[in-house]
Amino acid sequence: MTHLVRGLLVTVVASAVAASGGCVFELGEVVDSAAGGGGASSSGGQGGMVEPMRQRTRIEIDASALASTHDDFPVLVVVDSNGVDHAQAGANGSGVRFYAEDGTTLLAHDVEQWSAGGTSYVWVKLPTVTAGVNAIWLVVGDVDAPTALPPEGTWSAYAAVYHLGDRSDAGAGSLDGTAVSLSDAVVPGRFGDAHRFEAVGGPTPHINLPDDPVFRVPPGGVRSAEVWFRRSSPSDNLGFLLSLEGCCVGWGLRWVGSDLLRGQVGTGNCCTGASSYSFAQPPISDRGYEWHHVVMVMNRGAGTNELFVDGVLADSQPIVDDGSTMQGTLHIGSDFEGRDGFDGTLDEVRISTRALPPDWIALQHAVMTGTVVSVATPEAF
Repeated sequence: MTHLVRGLLVTVVASAVAASGGCVFELGEVVDSAAGGGGASSSGGQGGMVEPMRQRTRIEIDASALASTHDDFPVLVVVDSNGVDHAQAGANGSGVRFYAEDGTTLLAHDVEQWSAGGTSYVWVKLPTVTAGVNAIWLVVGDVDAPTALPPEGTWSAYAAVYHLGDRSDAGAGSLDGTAVSLSDAVVPGRFGDAHRFEAVGGPTPHINLPDDPVFRVPPGGVRSAEVWFRRSSPSDNLGFLLSLEGCCVGWGLRWVGSDLLRGQVGTGNCCTGASSYSFAQPPISDRGYEWHHVVMVMNRGAGTNELFVDGVLADSQPIVDDGSTMQGTLHIGSDFEGRDGFDGTLDEVRISTRALPPDWIALQHAVMTGTVVSVATPEAF
């Protein structure tokens, strides 16, 4: 009688010893017949391969604080020492699949970073997130798993997403950025790798994004911009995290002094002598240089400029929407001219054509910091 136990064949030999009340156990390695061996299969036959054991892990997201139901919500799943069998996950997490709570509905996911011996970061899209506990399954070791959905489908709530381990757009728009005066800029970030920027005199190292209307807020329209940042010094430099502007019409996110974060929206046209700025600028005490999450919701139709810091609305100011059209390209790490650079590290830049609501932003921050995500002990199935 043969059993598979943790990669070994355990054969129980009935012999004269067994007749006297004992058993002899013989241990033999499982041999891959494709490599020329004649080992037994998991079903006890000869010459077959032992199939890997499927493993599933239940992941719960506590969204009880939601005020309403939302679609296309991305969830961060962190895989580290929580018992997930990395050996079954495949190279770069290619063997990982995620399913809805029913166990059969395949979910889109985007592997930002996979580390078999460390911490892996995977973003999973919940087609719908509701108030209460939302559950999904992480599955590895399934040789019959369906083909994974395209990773860019994870980001259908966003027009562009930059994990900043490189300059590529993880979304469906393929709006990849171009490095300007950046070298050796990739460093450990909040989630996997990120980009380190330095405030220097004159032209500043930055990332220039394509000339595309998704980055500009049209008259009567909305955009949401978000980023994780960590300062490197208490510098009084302007320190632009993000900037898009032409003739004073545009928007930006920057430090003013050492403790004031400003989200600004410009309308009008200073090239013809008239402009109007909306400044949402909450003070931030950040002497510990910690990671912070900031979301700027620009709603020209509603006339509001809202700035959320670490999931909480920090300031809201009116916007004068005079029908002016924004110009220019979006820069990451500098102002629209490639100057006044941010001194620190930026991670996870996202642009949405939706006005992200406060409960979405609060839950997104809670999910990314892990305070509402619980990972159960993996189980064979």
